[in-house]
Amino acid sequence: MEDNGEKLKPKMELTPNGKGALAASGGLIGLDVLTHAGPGGLLIAGIGTWVMARHTSDFLYLKDRLAAHFVHAPATEGQQETFEQRHSFGDRLLGKHLPERKSKPIVPEQKKPFLSRLVSSGGSGGDRMVDLAPDLQLDIDGIAGKATFICGIRRSGKTTLGVRIAEELGRFNMGMLIPDLKGDWKSCEKTLPNAVILGQGEATEENALAHGYAICEEQIQIIIDIPSYDDMNEVALVLAKMIEGIFLWERKHPQDRRLCAIFLDEAQSFLPQDVKDSIISDPDARDAMQNAYMRTIAIGGSLGLFPVIMTQRIAQTSNKVIGQPELLFLFKQTLDNDLKRYQNFTRVSTEQVRGLKQGQGIFVSYEGDSSIHVFHKRTSSDAMSATPRYNPQAKPVPQTRLLDDDDYVDEYEEEPLPKMRQVPQVRHSSPRLPATLEKALNLYNEGCTSSRLLAPRMNVGKDTANGYLRQLRERRLIV
Repeated sequence: MEDNGEKLKPKMELTPNGKGALAASGGLIGLDVLTHAGPGGLLIAGIGTWVMARHTSDFLYLKDRLAAHFVHAPATEGQQETFEQRHSFGDRLLGKHLPERKSKPIVPEQKKPFLSRLVSSGGSGGDRMVDLAPDLQLDIDGIAGKATFICGIRRSGKTTLGVRIAEELGRFNMGMLIPDLKGDWKSCEKTLPNAVILGQGEATEENALAHGYAICEEQIQIIIDIPSYDDMNEVALVLAKMIEGIFLWERKHPQDRRLCAIFLDEAQSFLPQDVKDSIISDPDARDAMQNAYMRTIAIGGSLGLFPVIMTQRIAQTSNKVIGQPELLFLFKQTLDNDLKRYQNFTRVSTEQVRGLKQGQGIFVSYEGDSSIHVFHKRTSSDAMSATPRYNPQAKPVPQTRLLDDDDYVDEYEEEPLPKMRQVPQVRHSSPRLPATLEKALNLYNEGCTSSRLLAPRMNVGKDTANGYLRQLRERRLIV
């Protein structure tokens, strides 16, 4: 309360001490009124007046202390009293054991986006920087909200950089959607602030919209464990619905929009330039996923959504998904088609692109400037991404004899295997196959690529259908 004579606000209430003071004062005044006609009344009133004047003079001159001691606003949820209440009013009136003011308890601040707090408080330069290479640090506003494209051949470092970007954005408590095709991103659960891994049965077409909404609402990072799904078509529909949920949250909170990164690794497998090369067999599912990412690229920026697209082959990735990237990271390429496409974005020579080492790439800024950097490694483990190497100390595989027909037991087929088996071309039928496997292979080529899809077409159970697929893989007829 200020020392300007301002009246107490009507909503404030008296503390027990204040109420006691008023009661005592009223009692003295009442006693004085009852006895003022006689000498005794005057004596008692005089003593009471002296006591109050003697022990409350400091309150008369220090109104802030008086208001803080006797009057306070109603406590809000989670707040505590800041003064001791253990001594009686009489003790306080006589100056005995007056409590010392205690420091206010630290009330945990309601969780807010770190980026919002950082920007609103000004932040130091170092706190705002996204560290990607020893000689490349970008301000958070220079990468968050920008459509980012990363390209490079296998083992060139593109996924490592993608993970590094995610980990750096995670320092700002940013929401993310990360489809994980090969398990490269699972270890990010330990380095991202609010990471959640969802697999088949956890993220479905029915609840995907709610999961996407929660990414912005709770500012979490959802990693989709794609290998856990039997059907890539379901994966595509789940991702499309999640992105729709993210858009829904942004539309419902126009005054509180939040940045959200939408990743896609191995884009050439999901959304290739030639749709026949896609791992998504159902055209409707493929179109739904492609439209969701196209929408993110086209209008997501105005809502705070931005894509981070990674691919091995720029020439094989849909132009609609690549769009017009604002930031590019170009790693090593060896094929002429990809090298030619690089020239649309950078003036670095093809010879230099061919000579790039692992982890070394070209950064093309929003202004179109190109520079070559050796990018930092990811913080999380890259064990799932590591290429197996030959180990001369490894124990040799024990030799085993080939099984004869009599030794082979298969509950899923009735006809014995021929002794001489030749490996046919992938996904092509062979006259030497048993009839059941021949039918399963034909249905597989028609799009029944999971046991869930194959079982009803074969009129068998899911386990039996899974056995057929296993045998076809063992014979190298399917991948």
